[in-house]
Amino acid sequence: MKRIIITIGIAASATLLTYAQSDVTFAERLGANQYYGTARTMGMGNAVTAVGGDLGTIGINPAGSAVFNYGQVEISPGLSITAGQPQARFALPSAGFSLCFDTGRREGLRNVTFSFVNNVTNNYLESWNASYQSDGTSFFANAAAAAKGIRSADLASASAYDYPDLDWALISAYQGKMMGGYGIDGVYLANNELLAEKDGQTYHYVPGTLNQFSEIRRYGTKNDMVFNLAFNMSDRFYFGFNLGVPIIRYNYDEVFTESPVDREQFPIVFKTSTGQEYTALFNSAKYGYSYASTTVGVYAKAGLLWRPLDFLRIGAAIQTPVAYGISERYANNVSSLFVGDEGSVRGNASSPRGSYDYNFRGPWRFNVGMTWTIGQWALLSADYEMAAFGRTRYSEKSRYAGEDYFSDSNKAISLFLGRQHALRLGAEVRPLPGFAIRAGYTLTGSPERIYTDNLGQSVDVYEYYADWNAFDTGLRTLKGFRYKNSPTWSASFGLGWSSQGSIFVDAAVRFNSFPTYTYFPYLYGDYAAVDKDNRPLPDASSPRLSINRGLWDLTVTVGWRF
Repeated sequence: MKRIIITIGIAASATLLTYAQSDVTFAERLGANQYYGTARTMGMGNAVTAVGGDLGTIGINPAGSAVFNYGQVEISPGLSITAGQPQARFALPSAGFSLCFDTGRREGLRNVTFSFVNNVTNNYLESWNASYQSDGTSFFANAAAAAKGIRSADLASASAYDYPDLDWALISAYQGKMMGGYGIDGVYLANNELLAEKDGQTYHYVPGTLNQFSEIRRYGTKNDMVFNLAFNMSDRFYFGFNLGVPIIRYNYDEVFTESPVDREQFPIVFKTSTGQEYTALFNSAKYGYSYASTTVGVYAKAGLLWRPLDFLRIGAAIQTPVAYGISERYANNVSSLFVGDEGSVRGNASSPRGSYDYNFRGPWRFNVGMTWTIGQWALLSADYEMAAFGRTRYSEKSRYAGEDYFSDSNKAISLFLGRQHALRLGAEVRPLPGFAIRAGYTLTGSPERIYTDNLGQSVDVYEYYADWNAFDTGLRTLKGFRYKNSPTWSASFGLGWSSQGSIFVDAAVRFNSFPTYTYFPYLYGDYAAVDKDNRPLPDASSPRLSINRGLWDLTVTVGWRF
């Protein structure tokens, strides 16, 4: 959650509103499930609410472990590869065991099954970079505008990072020689801007075209450790319970650089400690941000599976909200280089490693499914799942009387997140004894709401907080809403082999397509930029990058039934 560092240097209200926007996105990321499981369940699109008999089904329906009257152990190593700009990471989508205890009865309670499984339920792997150019705006000019009103002595202080109301990115930009003050204290320009005067007015501007480069890397997984107990009643009715302990390890690294197309257009005047002035040309500047979080939660889940006919199974499950505790670590750095005849000027500033701990409550989940078997040679399955994101909430680890730090974020969640719906389809065909072919498809909708206001305009969470004053004063009001049309989908294919004894081997490949999103490299949104003649630029906003994310998953399961 890119939240503690980014906007503290602006007015407090703007800070909280920016948090609210990013916290909505982070709540959706924390609460989302992208099921992995074994190669068999992945190959079938995880449409397994009413399938059972495989350790990969337990996290989706706790009753699934009671379907077969034997124990099993399996391990499923895997590989995930980003599409477009490939980055690969090994993972363990599933590993676990089940123990089946036979009561010896023909009717009533026939079997009790205890299982433990560790299933991956989300993968955050993403990697991309982009090069582009900007005329008239700069990442660091954007930061300089955001620093207005902050005393330069505070930004320059050796203990600046200890000040609770200072933005770490602004401190690093100032101490990394990428912005400086002029005129009255609290007014800044970037050190790739020039200072000018016209008609008695002093102003600053970006004098030439800048090459800009953005790079983003995300990685980490959500692993659900599941303790399961399930019961088989007369081979017709099965029910089970899970105690789940999800562990999320999430890492985010961001790099932004800019350099002039023609550095001769960027002569920057520096002063020595003795007051002597000299000129150096702006050569390059870099901003880096790193974030890591460890999240541990707990939830309960109950499920049932009913076989009213020999060829038909019906299943359902409900999961309580996950109670998460989140621990974050973050830092940033700025470096700059200016070259001149009298030598180079370098700037380097790094923040300390910050930390923040808080709580999050995830969504309720409910899923139902149906499976139709065709003799011994085929089955078809379909699942529906719903998650109530509108009821997710942040909270402080410790809260002082009268304080509610997350009130704006939780209000934004209530307004702009609702229900998420998912449809999963799967098939398995056994053309030969011991051999299976599988295919699956999953379509998951977005829980994000888009409103229509009293002016007939569309309003998402970003527009709402960008024009907060108009909504707060009633000039704009929210009317009806629709859900954002940005689904996630995946398609999978798998093969399986089972010996006449107890060994089985499965393999699956899946492609995941995620919604296109817009990335804004500048930290502080729009700002008032002018050209060399002090004319306002018509669009002084951050560049907008359209990001398409795709991910390939490959998994092999090796198991033994006993």
